[in-house]
Amino acid sequence: MNILAVILNFFVPGVGSFFVGRGGAGVAQLLIFVMGLVLVFTILFSFFGAILMAVAWLWGLYTAATATNDPQRIEIVERDR
Repeated sequence: MNILAVILNFFVPGVGSFFVGRGGAGVAQLLIFVMGLVLVFTILFSFFGAILMAVAWLWGLYTAATATNDPQRIEIVERDR
């Protein structure tokens, strides 16, 4: 499953993170990538935008590659009243 997530993040940062269940990281990666893409089309901040895009892309690949498939264990404990 991680291989598919890495492939998805290779093309669109954040999508692979959603796929492995890390929605918060996926939203952050996608927003940073889009902000960088907008900055790339400006003359003054194009270098900074390219750096933002690269950071979001690499962060997305790392998140997807290191995600574990272990389900989280949640215990519900009832208190005495």
